[in-house]
Amino acid sequence: MKLKFFMFGNCQANPLSRILMSSNNFSEKFELIESDYKLSAVHLLESDEQSQKRLFQIIENIDLFIYQNNGASYGEKSSTDFLLKMLKPNCLKISFPNSHYKGYNPETTYLKHNGIIVKRFCDYHDSNVIKDYLLGKSESDVVSSILDIEYYSNDFIWENAKNSLSELRKREMITDIIISDFIEENWTKIKLFHSMNHPTNLVLLEIADRILTNLGLPKLNTAERNSQKTNIEIQVILN
Repeated sequence: MKLKFFMFGNCQANPLSRILMSSNNFSEKFELIESDYKLSAVHLLESDEQSQKRLFQIIENIDLFIYQNNGASYGEKSSTDFLLKMLKPNCLKISFPNSHYKGYNPETTYLKHNGIIVKRFCDYHDSNVIKDYLLGKSESDVVSSILDIEYYSNDFIWENAKNSLSELRKREMITDIIISDFIEENWTKIKLFHSMNHPTNLVLLEIADRILTNLGLPKLNTAERNSQKTNIEIQVILN
């Protein structure tokens, strides 16, 4: 009989679970107990009693829990600390970090109103546009400014990347899996993030390999890796 596993975190959890299931060695041993995206992504989890009951039923019956550390911002009963207490005593646990990196987009930021992210237009906003707007600059001046290829100095770019990696390493201090070393080594060679909180498949594939290694299983083979959506490779040019 296969062991039951479930992955819980942000929007990275569901695609990562699919990548793991593409591993023959993993899927021969484990089965995904629930593939509903809204149950595996903490920010989409409904607060109604039925959804929480379903989540608790899953957590109480799994043999492997792969998760990101989530606080109580989406409700105490959706927090990692709360869910971990519900696991069976012999349930295997593997934590992995939220792959968040601002090396490519230092301008990206969230806007919040009363603690809630403003999602009009989109979740992400340009901090430079906001700053120039508050300074009273004209629309044409703002556009001209942000289109300037030398808007950010090389020193700023490297320092921003360094700071973002430092923040990620802090989060990795309490996770079983780390990914900051992979990002640091490869971010100037190939694009690793679509946006600051949305890694490409290359990052997810690497995390999957590290989870498999943690479980004592072989890494994804070439065919299994190629079964995932191909990433567009680009060169990041820095002087």
